[in-house]
Amino acid sequence: MPVMPKIAIALFANSPFIEGKPNAYLSTRSQIWTDIDNNRIGMLHFVLDDSFGFLGDWSGLAFFKLFQHQLWSYIQGILDYYP
Repeated sequence: MPVMPKIAIALFANSPFIEGKPNAYLSTRSQIWTDIDNNRIGMLHFVLDDSFGFLGDWSGLAFFKLFQHQLWSYIQGILDYYP
């Protein structure tokens, strides 16, 4: 297992006890995640890209603002149509 998941498990570990008795796992949450669909879990590879950072976040925000404005204009058009 890579290092990052081990660190995350240690930071967010669920109790190794169930109803006051030890269970077979150091982290119940970690054990549950082993049964989850592999397509839904895993490393976020974009975090390791050189382009990841403030500039990417800022440009994404600008796109969201544009989308939000267009959506609001669309909603206003619908509301104006139905008095």
